[in-house]
Amino acid sequence: ALIGGVLGIGAVAAGAPDAGTALLAGGQAASIANFLKFSRSQEQQADQIAANLLEKLKVPTAGLKNFFSRLRTQALLYHRATPAYLQTHPRNQDRQSFLDALPQTNYAPTLKEAAQFKRIQAKLYALTHTPAQTKRKFLYEDAPEGYYALAIAAFLEHQYEQVTFFLEKFIKATNIQKKPYINDPYITELKAHIALLKNKFKQADTLFKKAVHTNPNSILIRFGYARNLRIKKDYNQAIIEYTYILQKHPEWWAPHQELGLIYGKTGRFTEAQIALAKAALYRGKKADARLHLNLATQYLKDIAAHKRIFKEQEIKLLHQELER
Repeated sequence: ALIGGVLGIGAVAAGAPDAGTALLAGGQAASIANFLKFSRSQEQQADQIAANLLEKLKVPTAGLKNFFSRLRTQALLYHRATPAYLQTHPRNQDRQSFLDALPQTNYAPTLKEAAQFKRIQAKLYALTHTPAQTKRKFLYEDAPEGYYALAIAAFLEHQYEQVTFFLEKFIKATNIQKKPYINDPYITELKAHIALLKNKFKQADTLFKKAVHTNPNSILIRFGYARNLRIKKDYNQAIIEYTYILQKHPEWWAPHQELGLIYGKTGRFTEAQIALAKAALYRGKKADARLHLNLATQYLKDIAAHKRIFKEQEIKLLHQELER
């Protein structure tokens, strides 16, 4: 691109503006085409990695093929397609052909996997629609996943007796003898939230601990547990939980907000304002973030000198993040 630019400028200076323009445009086009070729190569490698992972997991590539088939159909709807050499990704038909050439894996989900998938669909529906819409969809369906969705809808309407009623129906409809969902962390979590909203903090604590123990990798369950710890004023343990959550999701504003409240309650005002500044920053409220950072600076004089250096640096970095 640079060489083309120099030659183009030279041609213009020599009295050949048309040639100069062509050289400039040609140099830029060659640079862009070379960059996009590299991008397409990376995407081809990504497709290969995806296929390798699916093969390792013994999962068929049919879903991936179907996805590219849809993209190809959408691309055909446009009257003028972008030339292949100007695309950032390989052509959809090429990607589909690549997948067609792969050995096919026969796979059928187990009954348990199919039931889990239906449950996930029902949960997503209940959390992304109004309780009234969820009731219209599932109230007259005698299916386990429907009872689960109705339990969530009842929870959102604060009808806690109805939550328990539908959860029991869900468990019975799933498997009467084995009852595999008795120790299910997400059902335990739902019961814990109900206890928390009823101000039964001790019961909520027991249920949240059980849910965390069953599924320690669920950040949302741990967040509920941390919030219950904060409400029952077990601040030290709550700080540990929120810190763990933020190690996994450092730009999630809610744990920063909760930490700010705890630090404020315990007299750690500099840390409180820094945490609240982060919460405001990650929510996109820059003016609030600046206000909290200014307050944090004012409180710096109240903390030990060996800690002050680190907090000053943290405030400085947050100011730079705001400027970006």
